[in-house]
Amino acid sequence: MHISDGVLSGSVSAACGIAAVAGCSICVRRFRQTALPEDTPRMGLVAAFIFAAQMVNFPLGFAPVSGHLMGGTLAAALLGPWGGGLAMASVLIVQAVLMGDGALTALGANWLNMGLIGSVGSASILAFLKRTGSGRMGMITSTMLAAWFSVIVSAAAFTIELACSSGFGSFGKVLTWMILVHSVIAVGEALITGMVLRGVVWSRPDFIYSELQHNQPVTIRHRLGWLAGGLMISAAVVVLLAPLASEYPDGLEYIGQKFGFLAEPEATYQAPLPDYTLPGMPEGRWSTVVAGLLGTAIVFIGGLFFSRSVSGSKTFSHNDMAQNQVS
Repeated sequence: MHISDGVLSGSVSAACGIAAVAGCSICVRRFRQTALPEDTPRMGLVAAFIFAAQMVNFPLGFAPVSGHLMGGTLAAALLGPWGGGLAMASVLIVQAVLMGDGALTALGANWLNMGLIGSVGSASILAFLKRTGSGRMGMITSTMLAAWFSVIVSAAAFTIELACSSGFGSFGKVLTWMILVHSVIAVGEALITGMVLRGVVWSRPDFIYSELQHNQPVTIRHRLGWLAGGLMISAAVVVLLAPLASEYPDGLEYIGQKFGFLAEPEATYQAPLPDYTLPGMPEGRWSTVVAGLLGTAIVFIGGLFFSRSVSGSKTFSHNDMAQNQVS
């Protein structure tokens, strides 16, 4: 659901950018209040995995259209809403700057739709749904439902942004198609989110964000396990699955072609790794793999430094953390 150049007007892009800066500032402040040392590698790993997973477009079957993981709800389940929002910011910045995936001018709107709604917004939905279930399966089921809702709300948010840019004349038709197509894409979002969480619960349950587990100390051995396992899985997604991604346009592109709101602006910025390929290499599997691995590594390192700079040198003891959460 990355918005490309020329889709939104300059005023809407600017307004979304201002709102995104304000939203990120809130995420930074709230994350700083609760950050623990283990959150630094966790944010890097979650951001790297989401970047890798978003390279894998899956076909919907009923039409020449594809979808991919948005990842906001998954990030919130693993990092909490504020850390999840910041991880999504890391992913979107690298995608726009390095890959040209999503316009730089639309970076604010993309974060609002996929970062704020995907992580912070879905966390509110998740908190409500968790009341209806308990235990690990209840948590996974609730997160899957929240993931499905987050895609629908994000699709509606884009439609409003588009209408503010080009008028509300075809608002009803575009909204109907956006929700129809993305309700199916959201099924894939929910299934992928559920499968990843099931794997995490089975292998590393201490990686799941929760108040109880968040107050428990994490050993160096656990941190090294997170790093090794998470990076291996992210690399495997890039090497094994990314080259098999569907070539069909994603949901937003498909509807944009149908209603003609996708512009063809002159190229004003040339990304270093355009469309997830490595310049100088023949286009194909290995060009995609190398570019994807480079991007995944950059997102991981960027997430580490971003988390470190946001949380600063301030650390909390687990007793202090417990008192802060109670207050």
